[in-house]
Amino acid sequence: NYIYNQMQTTNTAIFYKEGYDYASALASAYKAEMESLSGVYDNIVTIKFAEGRGDFTELFENLQEISPDAIFFPGTLQDAKTVISAAIEQGYNFNWVGTSKWDGINLEGVCYTLDYDPDMPTTRQAEVLAAKYKELYGDGKTVPEATALGFDAYNIALNAIRTTAEENGADLTSVD
Repeated sequence: NYIYNQMQTTNTAIFYKEGYDYASALASAYKAEMESLSGVYDNIVTIKFAEGRGDFTELFENLQEISPDAIFFPGTLQDAKTVISAAIEQGYNFNWVGTSKWDGINLEGVCYTLDYDPDMPTTRQAEVLAAKYKELYGDGKTVPEATALGFDAYNIALNAIRTTAEENGADLTSVD
């Protein structure tokens, strides 16, 4: 959605490490979603690299030839740092797009998606969590993604318990 709606392009490529199930699944999902959004099929080139590959020059040349507006790279933070740093050192200017696994990367031409933005609480409960976290850990601290997602899971479970209890006539006023 970010690439299609914000970058406003369908001219993309997929780049990832072979044998990494997470990347393979996200690459497939990305391709299907991009095709669904754009209505254009079989135009996304996928380039895979082997574990332990040290020289990416040939792959970068292939990408340069394709000339994508964005490269979706569902890899680990370490793989992203290795590959993207090599591309920058070799003078390639690609727009890389990664996943939440890249949280904390700081390289030019790179963006990544997160499931959570600590600066944009989406619910009243998220605002309460952010305020309480700052109260406990200091004003400059923001709620980490894992904490926010855990808090959401807790609230979903609590809501399910309350709903089930209400449907069965139980009184759970002490659950809070």
